[in-house]
Amino acid sequence: MKRKVKKKVLTAALYVRVAAAVQDHDCARNQLSVLKKYSHKNGYKAVQTYVDNGYSGMTLNRPGMIRLREDAKKGLWKHLLICNPTRLARSLSALGTLASEFHDLGVEIVCTDKESEFLLLSSLQSSFAGCESEKRSVTIKAGTRPARSRTAKV
Repeated sequence: MKRKVKKKVLTAALYVRVAAAVQDHDCARNQLSVLKKYSHKNGYKAVQTYVDNGYSGMTLNRPGMIRLREDAKKGLWKHLLICNPTRLARSLSALGTLASEFHDLGVEIVCTDKESEFLLLSSLQSSFAGCESEKRSVTIKAGTRPARSRTAKV
């Protein structure tokens, strides 16, 4: 007797942002269409859609973004689908904040534009490496190296 193997449902949120309120709604609709097609083709079940129409990517204080972050904390979905990283944020520090926050919550950010996704990951990795290096430098200058590295064998 064969058992049916249940496929794990990949729950996803779709996030769309259009900066200028004067832009027609076609841009937001186009983003949403791309995300829906991508989710269907790749086995994601879109359970929530968040739209920020007329909001700059330079701030995270946007109605859709606020709801998105709150719902991520509630665990309503485990994947966040975006067309490209600039839809989430326009500054590297804001992208880093979101990437870290979503990672800690177990949420995977999925970008439909794979070239943009690669650039995002490269930029974030470079930024984190720079921060880590700076933090290590400050620690060493302050004389607060970890105990094992200060211990000298005689």
